[in-house]
Amino acid sequence: MGTPGTPRSAVAAQLLCDKASKELAPGNRSLQVAIFNELSSFDNREALRSRIGDLGNAAFSARTSEHGAREEERGREKTPLLNAAVGALRSPASASQPAAALRPPSSRCGTPFFVWSPLLNKHLSVKHPAELDAARSVSFGALSTSVSLPELVAVSEGSAKPSGLGNTQLSRKKEKPDPTAHLRRCPIQMGEGPMLTSTYQSACAGPLAKAVDPKWSTDLKAEDFRNSQRIKHNSRMSGAVNGAMSPEMRWLPKTYKY
Repeated sequence: MGTPGTPRSAVAAQLLCDKASKELAPGNRSLQVAIFNELSSFDNREALRSRIGDLGNAAFSARTSEHGAREEERGREKTPLLNAAVGALRSPASASQPAAALRPPSSRCGTPFFVWSPLLNKHLSVKHPAELDAARSVSFGALSTSVSLPELVAVSEGSAKPSGLGNTQLSRKKEKPDPTAHLRRCPIQMGEGPMLTSTYQSACAGPLAKAVDPKWSTDLKAEDFRNSQRIKHNSRMSGAVNGAMSPEMRWLPKTYKY
């Protein structure tokens, strides 16, 4: 923590005194100030640590004795309750009572828990689960029926058909035939499927349909151009059609590839 006598050593000693005072007296500000003032008067580091150790042992002994006295007091409080519970269990009337009614009330209390609220700039205590359950039971009662949704009208098999909006919805649910199904299945129609095809099926089948469609396939377009050039070249070589010519091979350009 730095060389004794230097500013760094003094700051480290102050931090040690502050930390020790908070650990020895949590929640008691006046006692923390008194412990801090006492520890700040020590110049020797070893003496300071020894004094902190003595105060820690004293605080631990005090807390242990206080805890033992508290447990003893709780035991004295529980003794008549336990005797009453044992007597109730031995009585013949206890056979018809539930176990929860015979159970003695619990005297245990939860440790308070605090959280820091940046909005309020202070610590807030968190309620015990038992208190929260009690608050919920008071504020939110059990609802027998729903108050936010309208009631549904029960329709039996032999009852009359609903009129108005219900009848319109029933008419919309009828599955009608597709009169243009044969046109939609044609590859010339840009690979579109029937009316009942989902968007996922259409997206998957679209590229495949366009690949085999000469209107969209680049490979089929190139193959068609090569075939036309080959037919024209063969016609010129044979001289069997009007306008054909038969020059020498080196003067006849070849514009296609097999």
